[in-house]
Amino acid sequence: MDLYTSGPLTKSELLNRIADGLPVDPNFAKKFRIKRAGKDKNDIFWAVGKIHGLENLAFATPEEI
Repeated sequence: MDLYTSGPLTKSELLNRIADGLPVDPNFAKKFRIKRAGKDKNDIFWAVGKIHGLENLAFATPEEI
């Protein structure tokens, strides 16, 4: 949590911290986890279900692909 004790970071400070791989407090990080619910629990839908226009591949010929 030392990241937030002295005020907001500049973009370069934030990028340096990410690049250094400094650990994040797990209690803080769990508030920002992506929660999968509904259709998102399906691994295939999670991986490709939100790609706009993907369903049009079913109608494409092998030459077009």
